[in-house]
Amino acid sequence: MATYYIDPDWTGTQSGTEAEPFDSWADVTWGANNVYLQKRGTDTNSSPQDAGAISVANITLGAYGNGEKPIIRSSGQSTAVILNDGTTNCLIENLSFISDSFNTVAIISSTSNTNSFTIKNCHFDGAGNVNRIIFARGDGIKIMNSYLTGYTNNGVQSSSATDGIINNVLVSNCHFYQDIGTNDAVVSKEYGTVGDSSYWIVEGNLFTCLTGEEAIDLYGGTGHIIRNNIITEANGWGIRADSGDIEVYGNLIKNCNTDGIQMGDLTTRHFGPANPTCSVHNNILIDCSIVLDYTQPVSYGKIYNNTFIQRSNTSPSINMDADDATSVEIYNNIFDCNVATWCIDYGGGNASSTGTVAADKTISGNNIFINPGYASLFRVEATSYTDIEALQAAESQLEIDSLEADPKLNSDYTLQTSSPCIGAGTAPLSEKDFNGKYRKALSNDIGAKWFDAHEDSTVEELLASGGST
Repeated sequence: MATYYIDPDWTGTQSGTEAEPFDSWADVTWGANNVYLQKRGTDTNSSPQDAGAISVANITLGAYGNGEKPIIRSSGQSTAVILNDGTTNCLIENLSFISDSFNTVAIISSTSNTNSFTIKNCHFDGAGNVNRIIFARGDGIKIMNSYLTGYTNNGVQSSSATDGIINNVLVSNCHFYQDIGTNDAVVSKEYGTVGDSSYWIVEGNLFTCLTGEEAIDLYGGTGHIIRNNIITEANGWGIRADSGDIEVYGNLIKNCNTDGIQMGDLTTRHFGPANPTCSVHNNILIDCSIVLDYTQPVSYGKIYNNTFIQRSNTSPSINMDADDATSVEIYNNIFDCNVATWCIDYGGGNASSTGTVAADKTISGNNIFINPGYASLFRVEATSYTDIEALQAAESQLEIDSLEADPKLNSDYTLQTSSPCIGAGTAPLSEKDFNGKYRKALSNDIGAKWFDAHEDSTVEELLASGGST
């Protein structure tokens, strides 16, 4: 193992040591188990790609010294860093990339033996760049604690190669700011006829997407988790996840021009499992065109303990095209939709819908509704219903033990002490609420944040409330 140093301001003898650093990335030679560091506070127009694509194992690109992250510029060049066949266990950290070229960091492999890449504490900027980070194949990719902006296409993208699948991807604690471009912040693309990427975790990120389509767009696959993100001002969808066995929870999504969350099994977009399970729980969604859109076939859907606020849009809080649904459950949700057309459109009423909502398809209950702005709370097929009683007379499996009342929320969407949501729900999907706090033993509250929730849970409380240890 050797460590090589790059100082663009150095003018003396160059051997790559800290005392005699290289003045350009072009001077380095890639070697397995080596570390390559650029001096903090420096700015260079040379980039790692000047030394050629990286095709070795156990390599680190980073920074040394004191001061701001070193800046690497790649103007007029295709890509700043290319990780190619044979590159495994690669770490890129503490660097600032400013690029107006095609991609900034590209993981491009013609084989499947590229895996375990980590990019953390980096800054990506520049005008006109198509993708900040793009990968065609690989396994075990982590992108953490980084800031990405200035991308005209995508922030993080797995490319639509015809024979590549990227599994086990983590995008965590990053800030995506998009004010140019028309595509997505985080996207996994479809892969021809061979299938889709699976097991992506997108967590703890901040998305400010003033332009583009989706903040998060996962095409197909299975085993995805989208949790604890903040998505604001999305020009299109907040989350679009057309995949199977996916869990979406603990997210704050507001002011999206299209859907806050769109979920379903869009078979034209992916090759995921035939019977996907889509769980949406403990999220807060505010003023999106449609807050939650279940579209196309959804085999097993669970919508629990969300807080839906729809005060400045006339679309439904939940819109369902449930013609092909096998089992959809809607429980313990708050609907504050005082200007929505309906709080829930149960499906069958849109031009694209041809079926009905049967008793063995959708069940719901223990929800609370406040809708002073419009006369109808629900729609099933082409029929609107003004209240829960009228709905239950026609569809007895819907809105069992639900309430029409003011949920009495505080400004942070916690429950006031007099809230009718306290103890009025059924068993939740998770022992933790929106804030990651445990529920009070044996208390099933309605909404994303639970009353009197606390940081720790004892074994006795978990057992008493039916949770696992």
